[in-house]
Amino acid sequence: MKKRVLFIFLAFAILGCKPENLEGVDGITFFSDMKFSAPSSFIPKTCLPGWLKEKVDVYEDWHSNGGGLWQPIQFFRGKWENRTVIFIYHPLNSCIFCDVYYNNGEKFVLDEFTGSSFQTTSTNWVLIYEIKREK
Repeated sequence: MKKRVLFIFLAFAILGCKPENLEGVDGITFFSDMKFSAPSSFIPKTCLPGWLKEKVDVYEDWHSNGGGLWQPIQFFRGKWENRTVIFIYHPLNSCIFCDVYYNNGEKFVLDEFTGSSFQTTSTNWVLIYEIKREK
């Protein structure tokens, strides 16, 4: 019986981590295009890459201790130049695309030349994780 319960639990855990091929928002003119129109395909925290889980833990702790006002911290996944990128939006950041990373956790730094290209040619933006502060 214990083996059966363990097998069922593991099957759900593995199936729960299966990424969806959801078409997202392409080429954003304004940040609000992505923030308000990107479809949601939430990924369980346990299925996020290790580096991203660490970021989520930090932001969850910060958010639960009163940071971020009442706005959620959002994690978006998209594509740029055939690479998966992760964008972390938090409401008190001083710039729009400060926290952009490649899927391996490498920080992606936008400059004046890549910034506009990134904004208009990035594709398939999907909201994958969100931290909301409890009221």
